Amino acid sequence: GHFPWSAWAILLWGTVSADEINLPADPDALRALFADMQARIAASEQALEARVTERTFDLEMALTELRKTEQQLQYLAQHDPLTGLANRTLLEDRIAQAIARARRSGRSVAVLMADLDGFKAINDAHGHTVGDQMLKVISARMAECVRETDTVARPGGDEFVIVLEELQDLADAARVAEKLVEATSWPVTMPQGALRVSISIGLAFFPKDATEPEQLLKRADSTMYAAKTAGRNRWQAASG
Repeated sequence: GHFPWSAWAILLWGTVSADEINLPADPDALRALFADMQARIAASEQALEARVTERTFDLEMALTELRKTEQQLQYLAQHDPLTGLANRTLLEDRIAQAIARARRSGRSVAVLMADLDGFKAINDAHGHTVGDQMLKVISARMAECVRETDTVARPGGDEFVIVLEELQDLADAARVAEKLVEATSWPVTMPQGALRVSISIGLAFFPKDATEPEQLLKRADSTMYAAKTAGRNRWQAASG
């Protein structure tokens, strides 16, 4: 007679050896044999499915961890590690995007270049640990002075850049500058006592003062130094 298909399946699956397949003549025994074979095949399939499920879960977990790592690396590549603010790379991208949106909407963009007054003296007198803590506090205050859609960046040192988007009234930028000057002037309580810095800010507007990101930053920077020369602890606009 023909070798039963289920016996071939068992050979292929490897659940029993060829020597075990000695088909009995008794019908009941034969049915019992094939029932046992089918049970073994079913168990083998279940075990395989369990292994596939386990491997799929492990793969999904590995991919999740990989995505988290990629997100962390992307964040580190775009943010200042000390303050969590945007770094120079992200700042340049934000300014370019803000100008592109402003060209379409017909509105203005303000770039505020800010530099802390008196920070070097605190850093020299009390050390970098105190200086870093001061930068963290000042950075948090700055972030509270703007909208979520705006950008506060720390390109480096005690220099900050604020990008205000979709301005309908240029006076809105002046009000933000006033808030920044006030918030920065508040004392910072440290173990060494209440420490104070101030801030000098230069404002430049797209498209009024410049139409390209680099030009806009340069206008804001030169205006910031003009504010320092004028006495510090103040803001000044590039034009009028």
